[in-house]
Amino acid sequence: MFLLSFFACIIFVFASMIWISVSNIWCDWLQNFFPAVTKIWGTLDPRSRSVEVISDCLKAGMSVARFDFSWYDAAYHQETLENLKTAIKSTKKLCVALVLSELCKPTLTR
Repeated sequence: MFLLSFFACIIFVFASMIWISVSNIWCDWLQNFFPAVTKIWGTLDPRSRSVEVISDCLKAGMSVARFDFSWYDAAYHQETLENLKTAIKSTKKLCVALVLSELCKPTLTR
């Protein structure tokens, strides 16, 4: 009787260990199969345009990089875009570069 209960305990322990490892694999598979529905947007400004800062933002979950064309010229934003490309390659995280036309509003002066 003792041996039977001993083997039953061992079988239960191994079964629970197998279930835990299978559930971990299943959860990892689900997270990789279904991408995140929530998107984090970040505006790349002078304080956040370096490769290191952009890489940290990508690792934290940023999925959309927004460019504010109401400041600076096209060469400045081209350099920021190159920094974004470098950060994407180094972190292997995808990110969308977004330019909104409403950010370039014409202003009237008197």
